[in-house]
Amino acid sequence: MFQPGNYSQPGQTGSGVDQVGPANLLWETTNETDIALEMAMLKSRLTFEVDYYNKLTKIRSSP
Repeated sequence: MFQPGNYSQPGQTGSGVDQVGPANLLWETTNETDIALEMAMLKSRLTFEVDYYNKLTKIRSSP
């Protein structure tokens, strides 16, 4: 939620942001792991594939 503000100084006029977000804004960090193993045998007539995927998200109150 952006709250625009207007600023003026002698010879200059501009706009800026007073507040970037609500006071109770929460930050999150994400860690992801993705591992894969692929194999082929017997001239690719037999294939084997294993995948592992894990995503961990943590909510934090400050950056």
